[in-house]
Amino acid sequence: MLGGIALARTSLNLPAIRESSMPFPAFPPSLPLNRPGLSRDERQAEASFLDAVQGNILKGHGRDHQRLVFFRFPSGVDRARAAARAAATYDRERHMRPWIRSALEQYRQRSLRYRAVELRRQYSLQAEKWAMAESQQDVLQRLTALEDQVVVQYFSGLLLSRSGLEALGISPEEKAALHGSLETGMAAGMQGPLMGGSVDLSYWTKPYTEDFHGIFLLACKEEKALDEQLVPALKAWCGEHDISVWEEHIEPGCTWRDEGNPYGNGYHPPREPFGFVDGISMPQFFHEDREPAVRTPGTPPAWHSIDLQLENVFVRDGPLRGGSYVALLKLEQDVQGFREHEVKIVERLRACGFAADVAADLAPALIMGRNRHGHTPAQVLRSLPVPAGTDQNASRPPHLPAWLNEFDFEETRQSAGCPFHAHIRKSNPRAMSPTGLDKHAVGRVQPVRRGMIFDPARKLAAREAANTGAWPGFGDGVGLLFLAYMADPWTQFDQWHNTWARDTAFPTYDTANMDPVLFGHSEPVTHCGADQIPPLPPVVRRLGGAYLFAPAIHWLENLPTP
Repeated sequence: MLGGIALARTSLNLPAIRESSMPFPAFPPSLPLNRPGLSRDERQAEASFLDAVQGNILKGHGRDHQRLVFFRFPSGVDRARAAARAAATYDRERHMRPWIRSALEQYRQRSLRYRAVELRRQYSLQAEKWAMAESQQDVLQRLTALEDQVVVQYFSGLLLSRSGLEALGISPEEKAALHGSLETGMAAGMQGPLMGGSVDLSYWTKPYTEDFHGIFLLACKEEKALDEQLVPALKAWCGEHDISVWEEHIEPGCTWRDEGNPYGNGYHPPREPFGFVDGISMPQFFHEDREPAVRTPGTPPAWHSIDLQLENVFVRDGPLRGGSYVALLKLEQDVQGFREHEVKIVERLRACGFAADVAADLAPALIMGRNRHGHTPAQVLRSLPVPAGTDQNASRPPHLPAWLNEFDFEETRQSAGCPFHAHIRKSNPRAMSPTGLDKHAVGRVQPVRRGMIFDPARKLAAREAANTGAWPGFGDGVGLLFLAYMADPWTQFDQWHNTWARDTAFPTYDTANMDPVLFGHSEPVTHCGADQIPPLPPVVRRLGGAYLFAPAIHWLENLPTP
């Protein structure tokens, strides 16, 4: 209770931080996590698991600014292990680990943010009831202090390359258990006799061409605090532990938000560089993120299309248990080229009788599978309604409405108008396929996407504000830092990027084209009766990438000592 305002509390705040000497905790038997009805012992077991694995996997870190800091461990296995253990060891005086956040610590940070949102909401409702100015001032001071805590919270994680794991002296058993993708590398998987030919890697740049040991992932709400406090603090700490930071290769990530109010709930969604709302189709591992269960009667739950289980995300057994594999891919995007192609589609749609506003809204949806606010082509064409209102829970910060993802393509009204080669349909068909593809199996070979855009000069925001001139193109330093976690990189990344996206017969024999966003089109296409639309030239360049491993915190804490 604070100034007469009751604070919302989380049920995951009861357990203490797990002792590092304890065995790796058991995987929770089922999802979602933190659901009602669990006993105290069951909650304790869930919390122990969450404290043994890294954050940013089961839930995105949620900060607007991010830095990927590449490094190499000191020479000598013992020195490298000492540095890795130090990054993961819980400091009981500071109540935190220096440079790695567990999923439990991240959950607690999120709970603090929710408490601040709830307090601010209740204050706005009750402020007029306070008669005494000092009472109101006291509550405001406490509220401001809580919100300040949220602002300065930072997230940190650790990703290791194959070379980094070897620098830590992994055992023969661990080497045998390590996924083969880390040995072959990401670039090798993009070459060879694959459908559509090899991926152009001529633009592959440093640091992805170098032998780095790992990446510290740092994220913060405020960019100034990130660059002036957090990154220098990490560099100083690395210096104390003889870790070499590659200062010239720190990758900046940021968020480009829609400053309008597209869903009527005050949420300003992040967008990828082509301008589409990002983060719509995500797995939901916690009970509170699956509420409400279904916003639109008769539709599948929002999380159903990516119904991942914990074993689809983490290594379940063996010496690397609790770790997660990571695909990192730096994609430069030709935004101007994409927008110019949209104009050509609009012209063809207008020639077929579509109204100007519908044609402008439909054109990007025919490429991506959604329009820029996330509506499917069926909703743009009005064959399916856009739900009114919002499912916003007032005790949580504003967020994406669940109905944006409550669909599959088995429902003919929903699939109508959405090309088989549209980006979201190539990535996740959401329907049983005549080729024998099982939609539930496909839903469980999706990765957990946690990417951010890179746009250090803020060219996207400047062009949007000016509302004139050219959008950023190739060479302008704008694109996506694709980052995804998974248990099997070959089925959850390589299969999607190197096979499905380029297979002109996927997801059905009628597809007839590759993924236009990732690879462009080679032949003219037909959409909604508009034929001979010119092929989309490549609008994405791959500047680098790597397969990495996010080890369990428990594994780092228990690295052998001399």
